[in-house]
Amino acid sequence: MRPSPDVRTAEAWRDFGTRLRQWRRRAGLTQAQVGTRVGYDHTAISKLEHGTRKTPLPLARRLDDLLTAGGDLVD
Repeated sequence: MRPSPDVRTAEAWRDFGTRLRQWRRRAGLTQAQVGTRVGYDHTAISKLEHGTRKTPLPLARRLDDLLTAGGDLVD
C-alpha cells in the first residue's frame, strides 16, 4: 500500500529540513544568522529544519545560494 499524499508531503518536508540543517551547520551558521540573511525569523528557520513548515521555492533558492548547497535544497 502506498503512503497517502499527506504522509509523502510530511516526509518531504522533514527531508528538506534535515538537508537544510546539514548545510547550515557545514556553513557554520546559526538559525538566527541564516534567518537574518534570507529575511526570515530564526523561528521560521527552526520550523523548516523540523519539517513543520513548507518551504516556498524562492526561499529554498535563497537558502541554497546562501549555503552554497549546489541545488541540493532546490531539488
